[in-house]
Amino acid sequence: MAQGAPTIIRIESAANLEALILQRSRSTNIRAEFLLTDIPSEQVMRWETGVNQILQDCGCVLAAKCTTYTTMFVAGIALVYVFEGKFQWPAFVLLASLSSIAATLAGKSAARAIGRARLRRIAAELRDFDILKSP
Repeated sequence: MAQGAPTIIRIESAANLEALILQRSRSTNIRAEFLLTDIPSEQVMRWETGVNQILQDCGCVLAAKCTTYTTMFVAGIALVYVFEGKFQWPAFVLLASLSSIAATLAGKSAARAIGRARLRRIAAELRDFDILKSP
């Protein structure tokens, strides 16, 4: 499903970036464009690239990794129970289903939290530049 053109948010100060952090939870089709003239262009490009990478990450990669590791763990438990002769299908299916769902949700939530923390770090760096340039 195509999402169309991204919404471009122009970042001119730390306050703009902090507003973007709040808005991010509602949409993933956002692109940041930094309009900062008093800061070295290399720094601005680094921030803009970092922010846009964070905005594009929905958390699916970490969720998939968590689900894969959990599946391998549950399969290992199942093998142990098979060799011990204590394996029960209903319990295994319930354990596999619930742990897979929990791992997916935990991975996605963790990825989103990491992204918010990274955005806050960039906002703090930008705020430090705002403080330095103010008279």
